[in-house]
Amino acid sequence: LFAAGVKAVIATSVPIQDAMAKDFAIAFYQALVYKNSLKRAFEFAKSAVETRYRDAPEIEFHRGIGHAVTPSVKEEKLPWGLYVKEEFESEIFNFKLPYYKEVSVNDDILVNVSTNRYIVEVLREMCNYKKDIYTQMTVVRDGEEVKRDSSYFLKIVMDNFPLVMGKQIALLKQLQIPDAQRLEQIISTYIITGQTLYYILLSNFWEEKSKVRQDPPPDFLKRNTITLENSANFDYYKAIWEILELMKKSNFPLFAPELETFCQNLSAEGSDTNEAYKMLEILRGSYTGITGADVVATCKNAEMALASILWDAAFLVNYEIFSVRDIEINFPRASAISYELEWGAADENTLLFNDETSRRKQQYTNCDSIVMVGYGRDGDLKNYLNLTPFFIDKNTFHKVVRDDNVVQKNNIIDLFMFRYEKEGVYYYTSIRHNYFLPYQNEKGTDIVHTQMTMRDFEVGANITNQTPKVEFKSSKFAKIEAEEKSKSNGNDKPIFADLENQFMSFKTSFT
Repeated sequence: LFAAGVKAVIATSVPIQDAMAKDFAIAFYQALVYKNSLKRAFEFAKSAVETRYRDAPEIEFHRGIGHAVTPSVKEEKLPWGLYVKEEFESEIFNFKLPYYKEVSVNDDILVNVSTNRYIVEVLREMCNYKKDIYTQMTVVRDGEEVKRDSSYFLKIVMDNFPLVMGKQIALLKQLQIPDAQRLEQIISTYIITGQTLYYILLSNFWEEKSKVRQDPPPDFLKRNTITLENSANFDYYKAIWEILELMKKSNFPLFAPELETFCQNLSAEGSDTNEAYKMLEILRGSYTGITGADVVATCKNAEMALASILWDAAFLVNYEIFSVRDIEINFPRASAISYELEWGAADENTLLFNDETSRRKQQYTNCDSIVMVGYGRDGDLKNYLNLTPFFIDKNTFHKVVRDDNVVQKNNIIDLFMFRYEKEGVYYYTSIRHNYFLPYQNEKGTDIVHTQMTMRDFEVGANITNQTPKVEFKSSKFAKIEAEEKSKSNGNDKPIFADLENQFMSFKTSFT
């Protein structure tokens, strides 16, 4: 086959059971379909076979042309390998299926887009990372491909960014008039985009730092502690660049390698990204003073700057965020281990998966966590990053206990992002709101903290009680009081207390 011009061959030198060959093929082609490289697809199929068949032949990579030597019986396992011509090794290992036709978003398809035009332009860069973006912009009618209505395009941008950023763009979509409210939402989207990237890189740094013994930078913890006092002005973009530099010095791998290019553009004086960053940081502290006709012009300019930031963050279309509530091990006799995950993708559906295909996996991830996966919904779970305690699913912690069994009360995913620390208590705000809303009206927003009890959760007491605590106790009613307390099933215990422990672990890593 090599002599005939074939660049790579997957072959065995001995007969293989039909069932094993079928399982290998299914795993290999599924991995290719889910946008993995040929090398990764082969490794995925290898893992699947080795997990299911304990006595499977060894699966290997082979370079060049060789010959099979028949071994003596039971002396060694026979190769089932990926044979690659050396000169084509890089090309073959990195090959991916051309899932969709290679097109970029052209001017014709974006014509007539007016409101949010600059943000819709980000589709051009998204298309470079995820080819099916283009197919979402068209529909087939009577066998002919036609363009969707241009008003739908902003939704495509929203749906393909992580939910936390998509929600901010959705709020922007509702504000069509270039006024002070729209300007505030543009800045809110800019800040929360920075927060998202910052927590991804901070989680990455923390995970790699925990693997090695290395003194942390002396002021790292101080510089990256977000308090109520500094949260309104915390520069997430500057912090991203500083953390990346520290990771490079330590030779730590990046979970999202594209962040290096993002930071290069961000720090390059005179680049579009650098200029956009500087403008939006200035606006962040002064937008409330802009009035009259200046608001209209500033809205347009700010949207252009925001679009430049989103353009460089377009690589996030290749990453998905999941909420993982629980993991169950399945190991029936004579079968391979698999894991039943109570989890769901944080997307427009925001519900845990119900179908067995999505729930049953050969690998597992962190439990009671928000994780980011780099290879799509059905990809390789070995490539994930735990984003907790910086992101949480509020409903993960809201559980009803009956007869010593934990029953999940709500299957809806409700994402919250860490906002600030105040006197040892950690506060989170819902991703559904404008960034500034908690500061303007704390009681009227979705905000939770690590000292909330189940009772607080259920009655909507979302902030610490500022009124004096007045109590009356009497021995006459001690029995009744004890009965009431036993019925509460722990309603007076903080339900987010575990997050405080995680923050303590984070601080310990950098102390």
